[in-house]
Amino acid sequence: MNVSSSSRQMAFTPLEKSRLKWLTPSTSYGRRSLMGFTVIELLIVLGIMTIITSGTFFLYSGFLENRYLIDEANKIASVLRNAQVRAASGENNQNWGLHFVNNDISPNYQLFYGSSFASGTVVSTVYLSSRLQFSDPALGFTKDIIFIQTTGKPIAADSVTIQLVSKTESAKTISVNSLGVVSSASVVVTTGPAPTVTSASPTSRGRGAQSQSIMITGTGFASGALASFSGLGITTNSTIFNSATQVTADITITESATTGTRNVIVTNADAQFGTCTACFTVNVGPTTISANPASLQQGTSAQNVVITGTGYASGAFASFSGDGITVNNTTFQSATQVTANVSITAGASATARDIKVTNSTDAGAGTGTGIFTVGAGVTYETSGGGANASGGGSCVASTPWTDTEVCVMVSLGTPIGSQPSKLRSNSFDSNISSFTAQ
Repeated sequence: MNVSSSSRQMAFTPLEKSRLKWLTPSTSYGRRSLMGFTVIELLIVLGIMTIITSGTFFLYSGFLENRYLIDEANKIASVLRNAQVRAASGENNQNWGLHFVNNDISPNYQLFYGSSFASGTVVSTVYLSSRLQFSDPALGFTKDIIFIQTTGKPIAADSVTIQLVSKTESAKTISVNSLGVVSSASVVVTTGPAPTVTSASPTSRGRGAQSQSIMITGTGFASGALASFSGLGITTNSTIFNSATQVTADITITESATTGTRNVIVTNADAQFGTCTACFTVNVGPTTISANPASLQQGTSAQNVVITGTGYASGAFASFSGDGITVNNTTFQSATQVTANVSITAGASATARDIKVTNSTDAGAGTGTGIFTVGAGVTYETSGGGANASGGGSCVASTPWTDTEVCVMVSLGTPIGSQPSKLRSNSFDSNISSFTAQ
């Protein structure tokens, strides 16, 4: 009998049937594909691969950041050694050093020469990577490490510390000991909760204010915390830790400081900090322009000096630089004028003086540089052949003056051959320009 191919049936052994089952495609998630894996198994493999890849990425990222920390520490140590070599070799006949600046915009360190840091002597500036920050000096502060000319030793042993922004417990301290040995070491910083800053009191001071105590309130302050203020022109002289919620900052504001609001920052020793935005204001301070009279002599007593300027407030008081001048009282006349009653000792230095007027309202102060002068006191020198020519004392004659006698009033310490201030003979008493003491 003939059987058509379409209806022909093939017989398979049990082993052959088993093999065909594994080769038959299936849409069931529970059965194996042609590749021999279920979808679930493929997902598991992909998940494991993702975990491995992620772990590798994070390990590499951590390695890369630590590499930044190590490289920057080595760079700082190298620049310090460069400054030391320059100082030891006497380059520019100056000391050399590094000026470290920790601000919230662009922390950096600057190679400079000179007895102290000055912007005019900066040779190069290096900015920290955005991945790094200083923890010493603290935020808002600066630090100088200076090497002495010819010896190459530091003025004082000191150190700076940098740390990762993302992992503040990872840090490097670069130290210079008293012998000038520069070294770098890893340190682990134990961190606690970051502090917060909520207020400052008083909330404002004027430009030119000196040594003002500002009480700063917040939370999480730790012993050794340092206060700072954003912007230029405010120096924190010291910070006193009172409690976990209060520190007191002693500050000085330059007369050229930018007016307006400032942020108040408190930084703990672990480099964590809190900021109170616009919590403090620098007010416009007074200015001091001129004085009338512009000079008084040594030995002057209770003389009025009219001081002219701007921005004076009721209660403003005047002071004079240097020795030997006592301000007996200051009288407020107007926003542009105060009067100082002064006495000058006979031994006061005969030099130009500054006058500062300070407002009592916000401690703002304005200084007029060199606008007042202490002049030398006077003495009398007499000469000639008459009875009044005794050699000094006064120009009061015991008998009538004769044409052979002369009395000269000169400043104390006037050298021989210099011009006197007055000449008197008989009834004549006049300023002259041609007579010289002999």
